[in-house]
Amino acid sequence: MKTNAPGIFAAGDCTGGFLQIAVAVGEGAVAARSAIAYVKETCRVK
Repeated sequence: MKTNAPGIFAAGDCTGGFLQIAVAVGEGAVAARSAIAYVKETCRVK
């Protein structure tokens, strides 16, 4: 769900996939987990 723009994640109908609510919800969950991982990785305290 990661896009080619750093820190931007996509889900659901805007990804060009199926046009179904259930798929969009599942992709939203994956995008959210990806966003959390991205923030944790890029905002580490050094």
